[in-house]
Amino acid sequence: MLAVLVLLMDYRIDAGVYDHLDTVLADQARSVTYALKYNDPATLEQLLPHYAIPGHTEFFTVYDADARMVLTSANSAGVAIAAPGRDPNLPFYYDVLTPDGHSARALAVALDGHETGRLLIVATEREAWDNAEGGIHSVLLGGVAFTIIVVLLLVQWVVRGAFAPLLEQGARIARMDAEKPPERVGEHLPAELAPFADAFDSGIAKLYGAIERERRFSRDIAHELRTPLAETRMTAEVALGDGDSAALRSGLVTAIAATERMQRSVDTLLALARFESGQEAPALDPLDVVQLATIQVEALRRAAEANQIVLALHAPAEAWVHSDIGILERILTNLLQNAVDYAPAGSAVHCSIDPVQSGAGSAHLICIDNEAPQLTQADLRHLGTRFWRKPNEGGTEKHAGLGLALALALARSLDVRLDFELRDSRLHVKLGPLPAL
Repeated sequence: MLAVLVLLMDYRIDAGVYDHLDTVLADQARSVTYALKYNDPATLEQLLPHYAIPGHTEFFTVYDADARMVLTSANSAGVAIAAPGRDPNLPFYYDVLTPDGHSARALAVALDGHETGRLLIVATEREAWDNAEGGIHSVLLGGVAFTIIVVLLLVQWVVRGAFAPLLEQGARIARMDAEKPPERVGEHLPAELAPFADAFDSGIAKLYGAIERERRFSRDIAHELRTPLAETRMTAEVALGDGDSAALRSGLVTAIAATERMQRSVDTLLALARFESGQEAPALDPLDVVQLATIQVEALRRAAEANQIVLALHAPAEAWVHSDIGILERILTNLLQNAVDYAPAGSAVHCSIDPVQSGAGSAHLICIDNEAPQLTQADLRHLGTRFWRKPNEGGTEKHAGLGLALALALARSLDVRLDFELRDSRLHVKLGPLPAL
């Protein structure tokens, strides 16, 4: 921008200088043309006294039709001003050297009132103008350079001031303790950096949350595997101590059951890892979700009756959706199994499938509810966390605290919501909406 401004000013200055010189030359050409009417040298010198001043002044030369010098000004010392060339378009302005070798501006005109073809050339030295223009250029360039230097220094000072808090926070974060989250950086940064500070604080909070979840996961999985391992060892030691075949058989049965519990935990963790990392992508196909839910309900009916649980399905004749049948079947199995196993004896478990409207159009919503007298609203945020159970609950032969976590991961892989709601001591689990066909 500054370079364009300098070039524009240079152009305007040059144009102004040349306009002034050309105007002066036009006046001089008229004066010389008038004075040349007098052939008497004394009279001519009186009319044109400034053409007798030697050096750094005005000059003129007259050429005849054959381009031969006819007359020159007294200060030319017999040296002619160079003609503009053959057949110029008169009047013709051009740059030339004066007879004494200085830069000048010249004007060639036809000499009116004299022999045909005579050419008058008047010239005025312009070195003073060139020097003045050079001084103006120096001032402009110096001003531009000074402005650039000042701007760069100001920018450097402003940038250093703006980044000083960031550098300070960077040094503090470099000393960050993995055991203790740092203070919020937003408390030490300017208001202009508040969006960055909020995003950074949010990222740090998520990072430490992930660290805490991994620590809790390590503790929980160690606790979950320690119990069946202890049972296996104790059973083996008792069976070996008794020495009879019945004790050995009973010990082996118990060991196998404990091993199956460990295997279920490991298999579920591997499935969680696959779905959470996106290694297994859903294969979407048309399916009747009512038929799928009916199969799952009937498969659990005997277990529900053994616990004195009324298991009921409320659904239309059919409800076709576009989903992965294997993943959806596994989600329904986990949710129904949890409801039947944790519902109090003598209560009811309801599974309903209802048509709803979503942003994408018609859909179906699956809802499973059961009595949950021990759950509180604060417990809802823990549902779906790995190995989480109420403090008075432990692992069972069928549950290790991973079922809802796997159901959540499977629902995310289908891009479907899985929500938990507690109303009137009943836990409502909603899966969907599932886009209808």
